[in-house]
Amino acid sequence: VLAAWRWREISRPGSVSPEHRQRLVSQSLNQPESGPLLIALRWAAERDDSDLLPQIESCLSKPNPSPEVFRAIVATASYLRSGTAKSGVRDPAREELVLSVARDQQQPANIRAMAARMIPAVAKQPNAEQLESWIRSTDYEPLHQEIVALLQQRKQPEDVDLLMRIASDS
Repeated sequence: VLAAWRWREISRPGSVSPEHRQRLVSQSLNQPESGPLLIALRWAAERDDSDLLPQIESCLSKPNPSPEVFRAIVATASYLRSGTAKSGVRDPAREELVLSVARDQQQPANIRAMAARMIPAVAKQPNAEQLESWIRSTDYEPLHQEIVALLQQRKQPEDVDLLMRIASDS
């Protein structure tokens, strides 16, 4: 149904009021299924609807999102924050968002792991000390694996030292 409303607005601009569109998108952001959620995210980004940003960012805490859904939430929130969608280059808004999610110990560990995967190796944050605290904060192996992968890509002396400590603790 949401796809039909979106298509109607695309094919006949002005045929869907902003209030009606926002209500449809808002309802779909609360759906557990990924299909309506992905369409809602796309439509919110297409319409540059930053009023929905808090609700979109709250979707980062949905239990067990697929990696595709998680990336779409991050991309939409980053776009609505900064007004740009930088593909293939570093995007400070996206980096800030995934860093905040990855370090938030109130977030489920699986979501923190997906966020950690999105941190570029060239990012200055988090540093090795922060990554070590993330490892100590949970026993969730996939998060540990993402942190180790990030450390391996960085190859800085403090990162290598942490990798050695992790290996000796295993």
